[in-house]
Amino acid sequence: MKLFYLLLVTLIAIPVGWSDAALEDEIVVYLTFDNVKGKTVVDESGNGHDANVIANSKFVAGKYGDAVEITALGPDCVNIPAAESLKIKGEITMMAWVFQEA
Repeated sequence: MKLFYLLLVTLIAIPVGWSDAALEDEIVVYLTFDNVKGKTVVDESGNGHDANVIANSKFVAGKYGDAVEITALGPDCVNIPAAESLKIKGEITMMAWVFQEA
């Protein structure tokens, strides 16, 4: 019985290791807001999809590293220019940490 459990754990662990490596290869845009040059946020994925901070948005200290503060005073945003590699077909996963002040 112990051999069965050892074999089961091994079979489960192998695919997890393979899928982990593929996730990094398929990241299209990764903005940390820690690598900023003027009003440009550098894309950490290495794909060159740098973003521009527009209007009244400003950089502030976040909970983990730097962040961008977007006000309601105008057309504030973080803009990633259009590119062919951003025309993603099929399923995608997007993630953002958002804090809204009341």
